[in-house]
Amino acid sequence: MDTNGQEFFYWLGFIYADGCLTICKKTGKKRITVSSSIKDKNHILKFCKFFNININETNTYLKKTQKWYKGCCGKINTKKVCNFIVDNYGLVQRKSSVNTPLPNIPQNYIHHFIRGYFDGDGHVGIKPTISNYKRPNRIYNQLRFAIYNGTPTIIEDMAVILRQISGAKLKTHRRQDYNVNYIACVGNNVCTKLYNYLYKDATVYLERKKKIFETII
Repeated sequence: MDTNGQEFFYWLGFIYADGCLTICKKTGKKRITVSSSIKDKNHILKFCKFFNININETNTYLKKTQKWYKGCCGKINTKKVCNFIVDNYGLVQRKSSVNTPLPNIPQNYIHHFIRGYFDGDGHVGIKPTISNYKRPNRIYNQLRFAIYNGTPTIIEDMAVILRQISGAKLKTHRRQDYNVNYIACVGNNVCTKLYNYLYKDATVYLERKKKIFETII
């Protein structure tokens, strides 16, 4: 496992967004788990291949919907790897309730980390919009971009970087009812700049999100 390349920092971002650190109270043993819906199984397989671990399929029942959902996960149990991530990049338990900043990532790998974070807990979609300029009432498609998290500091840290890249006034928002902080923007020009930044020299990414960008760009 190369801890100095883009793939490591991509998966670190993915872990920060969608992973979970657990520490056994009795033994102090650490485990980092990443899980996803079954539709992203191929992506979790890439995660497992990088960390040399096995993939597991899951079947979870949600009381709210009264339905079963198929998923998959990868669990890092290796002491050396878990300690390296915790000690060097500050991953904590119950990270959504701890207001941690963006970890100290080398400058040339920050966009890989943010891309991993976006793939773990972000959204890109197409928003039909009615034009009121030059050609009134014309409907055209605009990209909508968002990154979510439970705490404000890391979101604001990423927003500062993305503002510099895009030149747009990206705003951070908070939904009290869901205890979620997020970055969001709408517009093909700004999303094109974000796309070019996030996917520069990229060798690993969630293909379905990249394809949504490329339907417009």
